[in-house]
Amino acid sequence: MIRPAQIADIPAFAHIETEADRRYDETGLLADATNSDNIPQAAIREAILSGLACVVECAGGGIVGFCLCTIRAPDLYLDQISVLPEQGGQGLGRALMAAVRDLAHGHGLPSVSLSTFRHVPWNGPFYQRLGYAEIPRAELMPWMLELESMQAEYLDISQRCFMRLDLGPGPWT
Repeated sequence: MIRPAQIADIPAFAHIETEADRRYDETGLLADATNSDNIPQAAIREAILSGLACVVECAGGGIVGFCLCTIRAPDLYLDQISVLPEQGGQGLGRALMAAVRDLAHGHGLPSVSLSTFRHVPWNGPFYQRLGYAEIPRAELMPWMLELESMQAEYLDISQRCFMRLDLGPGPWT
């Protein structure tokens, strides 16, 4: 079940993020330090209070995945999506991405953007299957370039891209 994240869920975020990041160990694309460098709790708290975070909760009550977003006009930006690896392949990532679209609609935003590894199967190709398209470098917004500069400190940004899903006209615009 996907539901809005609550303050009581914050401890689960670090565990899920750490476990999900282990999938990158064999790719060599993340610096070792990022495996223990989780999203700051203050950022999670802010997203929760802003209604920009969701969790996947299993029938037994355990949280096995989350998405965390920020508004970076004109987009809803997906800062992080993580699912416990042992829960992979069950459609939970797709369900979280549907929740991200709903968040964008609910906040009156016309598109969702994200930054990802271009060729990692559970990154760029996954988002392409959901309708996201790579944003040409010449069209990157200043905040995207700033974010990319920060990512360069711990990621191989030559392997990354920004992608966007335009939600089209609707009652939210």
